[in-house]
Amino acid sequence: MVDQGRLKEVYSHIDSNFSKYTSDLIKLIEKKGVSAQGLGMEECMMAVRKLIDDLGFETQIYPIPNGYPVIFAKSINPNSNDDDSLLLYNHYDVQPVEPLEEWDTDPFSGVIQDGKLYGRGVADDKGDLVSRISALTSLKEVLGSIPISIKWVIEGEEEIGSPNFHGFVKDNKSMLNADSCIWEAGDLNPKNRPEFYLGCKGLLYVEISITGASSDRHSKYAAILESPTWRLISLIRSLKDEKGKIMIDGFYDGIIPPSGEEYKLISNIEFDEAANLKFLGAQRYLGDKKGPDLVSAFINEPTCNIAGLFSGYLGKGPKMILPSSATVKIDFRLVPGQEPETVLILLRRHLKSNGFSDAGLKVLSSEAPAKTPADSELVLKATEAARKIYHQDPVIWPLMPATGPMALFRKILDIPVAMVNCVAYVGSSYHSPNEHIYLSHYQKGIEYFATLLADYREKPE
Repeated sequence: MVDQGRLKEVYSHIDSNFSKYTSDLIKLIEKKGVSAQGLGMEECMMAVRKLIDDLGFETQIYPIPNGYPVIFAKSINPNSNDDDSLLLYNHYDVQPVEPLEEWDTDPFSGVIQDGKLYGRGVADDKGDLVSRISALTSLKEVLGSIPISIKWVIEGEEEIGSPNFHGFVKDNKSMLNADSCIWEAGDLNPKNRPEFYLGCKGLLYVEISITGASSDRHSKYAAILESPTWRLISLIRSLKDEKGKIMIDGFYDGIIPPSGEEYKLISNIEFDEAANLKFLGAQRYLGDKKGPDLVSAFINEPTCNIAGLFSGYLGKGPKMILPSSATVKIDFRLVPGQEPETVLILLRRHLKSNGFSDAGLKVLSSEAPAKTPADSELVLKATEAARKIYHQDPVIWPLMPATGPMALFRKILDIPVAMVNCVAYVGSSYHSPNEHIYLSHYQKGIEYFATLLADYREKPE
C-alpha cells in the first residue's frame, strides 16, 4: 500500500498536469479510428502506442490478418512476479459518427464547451484509455515506479464485435495470464455515484433472408406469387408472442438465475425511470414495467431484437413491385447459462419446424455472456478505492445489459473481470451524436484509477 501522504502528492501531480492530460485525450480524439469504416485506424493505433511507450512500457504490435492490430504492453514491478500482474483491457476503435448532421460540433475535434469535452470515442473508450495512461504517468513520476505489474491489451475491433480477438486471446493465453482484469469502462449515475459492472450479456447477431422470384416483379403478380416479405413477417412473428416471450423451443433452458446476493445488488441500483425515459425519448417501458421488475428485466432477461428490416422499394414516391427478397437482422442478447452456439442450433431447428428451412441464415457476430462474483478481491478493492475518491459506495450491477468480449477472459484466462472506471456518465451519449464527458469526471477518474493501483496489493477491508 502506498503511503497516504505520497498518494496526496500523486493527486497534486494529476491536478498540475491536468491540462496536459486533457490535451493528450483531445489529440487522440482527432485520430479517428472508426473500425467499421476503416478510417484512421493505423494513425489511431500508433498514437495509442506512443502514449504507452512514453510510460516506459514494453510495447508490441500484433498484426491481425484481415483485421486491425492488437497492442500488448507490460510493465513489470520488481517486487511482484509476472503472473501476479493486473491485466487491463481497452480498445482504440470507435463507432461511426453518422448521422453527422445531428452533431453540434466536429466529432473529431475534441471541442470543450461548458465543462464538457465532446468527440467520438471520448466516452467509449478513449477517455478511459487516456485516464489510465494519465494515472500511471502521475504514479510513476511521484513514486519513481508503478507500484504493481501491469499487462495491457488494447484491440482495434471491439466496435465491430471483436471478430479476431477470440483467436488472439486463445493463441496468447500464457502471455495474458494475470490475477485479474479491469475492463474498459464503468460510469457515473445522475447522482455522480460510480457504477461498476461485473459482467455482460452475450450476443448472437444473425441475418435471415427469404427469396422469391429471380428479381423484383410487377405487383400484379402478388395475386399468383408468394411474397418473400409476407413470409419474412410470418417468420418474425413466430419468434415472439404478444407478451414478448421468445418462442424458440429450448431458448430459456439452462439459464442460471441470479443469486440472492445479486438480487440484493439489483435492488440497490439507482435507476431513475422518468429521467431515462426522457433521455431515450420514449413514452413508456415495455410491458409498462416499473421499479425492481424493470431493473431486473433490463439486467436478467435475454432478448430477441429486430435491428434492421429490408425489402422492396424504399425510395420516394410509389413503385408497384413484388419484392424478390426480404431480410431481417436480429440480435439476441443472452444471459448466463446461454451460449450463442446452442441458441444458433435452436434457431435453425425453429426455422425448419415452422416451414422456413429455405431461409438463408448468416451469423454476423456472437459472444458468450460473462459474470464475475461480487465478492471477488478485484471488486472489493475497486469498492475501497471508490469510497476514498467519491466518498460513497459504488452501485454494483451484476451484469451489464450490453455485450463485450469479457467471456474470453473469464473462461479462457479464468480470472475475475470487472468494469470499474468512472470517466463517463449515463448521459454521455455513447455511440450517439454529441458524445461527451465532463472534465471534472475525467479528473476524478484519473485520481480514482491511481488510487486503485496504489492500494491494489493491500488486502480489502
